[in-house]
Amino acid sequence: MRTSVAFIILALLAVQGALSAYPDRPGMPAARGDQEALAQPSLAEQYLFRLSDKTRKRRTAGGIAGLIVGVAGVAGGLAMIGADEENDPLGLARFFGAYFVAAGAASLGAGVFSLSVKSRAERADARVRAISDAAGREMAAEDALADLAKKARSARMIQGGAGIALGALAFVLSEDPSGGLSMGATFGAMAAYSFLVKSPEEKAHRSYEEGRGLRLAPDLVFGITPRGGVLAGLSLSF
Repeated sequence: MRTSVAFIILALLAVQGALSAYPDRPGMPAARGDQEALAQPSLAEQYLFRLSDKTRKRRTAGGIAGLIVGVAGVAGGLAMIGADEENDPLGLARFFGAYFVAAGAASLGAGVFSLSVKSRAERADARVRAISDAAGREMAAEDALADLAKKARSARMIQGGAGIALGALAFVLSEDPSGGLSMGATFGAMAAYSFLVKSPEEKAHRSYEEGRGLRLAPDLVFGITPRGGVLAGLSLSF
């Protein structure tokens, strides 16, 4: 019990240290000095900054959640492992306690990783902000938005394709038809979500292009029919 309490205290101190390492991010003009503070950032820079700030907040929230869940898992697992053997003759508490400790440690690792490693949007925004020339910053921000959207769309299509493949595999290999159909439908729904829901990077790039008044090409969208078929179509926003 004392070990669990000590671990909780140390973990809470680690969370506090992680939060102090991520102060509120200043606005774009203030970060560039007094002379450039009066200059209005380009449209591409504004969208890139918003995307970077959104991913930073999401990454920080996910990291903190991972730390909290990890602390709870490890502390609870240690408490179960330290249970009296007389009250646990089969050793189930120790078995599940070890499982909770392992799961909690994994969650802690994921939380630390999320807090430590910046997203692609953050790294791109930092590179753009380091450019002194205003025209160069605008061009770099525009290229960064397009590159981030392209990579995010590719990852989304890969995830959707993997979901369809896993769903089909689960349906074919399952000995229980109803269970295989249920698993296939679950993977199919995940695939449909990946195909249909655009990533924040894609939405930011699209909003930027719409803000510039560019004519956008239609999007290729996919869907899953109630009978398990696949639909494809074109979507164009006006």
